[in-house]
Amino acid sequence: MIVGLDFFGVIANHLVKKAVFARTEWGLPISENEATREALVERLGKEEYRRFVLACEAQPVKRPLEHPLYEDVYDTLHALAKEGDRFVLVSMQPSLAWQAILEQYLTHHKLPIGVVGVVITDEEKRGMCTRHGVQLFLDDNRSVLELLRPTGMTLVWANFYHRPEGGWNEPVAHSWREFADIVRAARHKEGE
Repeated sequence: MIVGLDFFGVIANHLVKKAVFARTEWGLPISENEATREALVERLGKEEYRRFVLACEAQPVKRPLEHPLYEDVYDTLHALAKEGDRFVLVSMQPSLAWQAILEQYLTHHKLPIGVVGVVITDEEKRGMCTRHGVQLFLDDNRSVLELLRPTGMTLVWANFYHRPEGGWNEPVAHSWREFADIVRAARHKEGE
């Protein structure tokens, strides 16, 4: 099975940095759980959120290794790869220069992801997924998953912070271990 993955909020945990930046630089009293794109777009609006992200990313940091992997990413990806699954990373970033940054991150962490694609808009994710034959996609942003719905692929919401799930009728992964089970079930269903 060809599995598509988002980067921030799925592989790399960037929410600690975003929450600290929001509190110290923007005066937003938020927790790590409230630093997701969905929550911040709802709070700030789309344009203000874009300014927030650009300001946050402009902070001096040791890219790309500053953000830790989510728990069980390494073991899960390697186990699924041994079972024959292939991975495509499709991530929206402010510039295409992020391609090299993400590749360096994946290499550093020895993750078995064969294709890395950077897009400038969420809408471009659909085209990239279609070109690479993605059959199942994991993202922490439900609005992005909705943009992918016309492809017919299995959509999995990475709800690692246990946000309210009302209105979502597709698979939900609360951890990477749960995600592995979802991939295996989708692979089994496809094989029937």
